Amino acid sequence: MHPCPLFRYLQVLYHRSDAYTENVGLDVSRLTVNVTTADENATYVVSGNEDLQEGENTVVCKVTAQDGTTVKDYTIQVIKSAEGASSETSGE
Repeated sequence: MHPCPLFRYLQVLYHRSDAYTENVGLDVSRLTVNVTTADENATYVVSGNEDLQEGENTVVCKVTAQDGTTVKDYTIQVIKSAEGASSETSGE
């Protein structure tokens, strides 16, 4: 069990898609997204991952390339419901 029961961790292992779906339980209020960029000079901002509401939530990870102008959004559709995974299990 994670020390804080209100968090759900998601690690996206493959970067072949720019859209993902994650199902979480009603006890999850925040999604922590672990981001590793292909270039160490790229930057990223994650938004929409806090104060998750029951139903559909959209989390966006905006990655800016090292050139400072190329931007790509990765979207995670988070579905919060009684059938979703609780904060006691980690995402894959």
